[in-house]
Amino acid sequence: VLGTCVALLTYGMDLLVEAMWASLHWVFEQEGERGWLFVFACTTALRFSFVTAAVAMTWYIAPQAAGSGIPELKAILAGGVNLRGYLSLRTLIVKCLALSASLGSGLPVGKEGPFIFISSCVA
Repeated sequence: VLGTCVALLTYGMDLLVEAMWASLHWVFEQEGERGWLFVFACTTALRFSFVTAAVAMTWYIAPQAAGSGIPELKAILAGGVNLRGYLSLRTLIVKCLALSASLGSGLPVGKEGPFIFISSCVA
């Protein structure tokens, strides 16, 4: 059941990233009609807005979603450490949306660490 839930969540995140890349691809198709300066400005604005959305969600809504989450999970599993609100639903949602926005912007972000955290939140 856990694997199915995480797989469906991953599929939804991939669809969101693909939609972001589709918007960037649409901008690239406009080069012939509108010129390279339009493409450069729109691409930069879109990528900047994706990154800004990811940072704003993490900063204001769930600061626990910052980073990969693996060191915190090690501390929780080792015992004795109680990180309040760390594995909450709010943190899970922000982590999924912020990771999707970061990947959609083109940042070289690895998915492995955050997916370990996401699986722990779902469990």
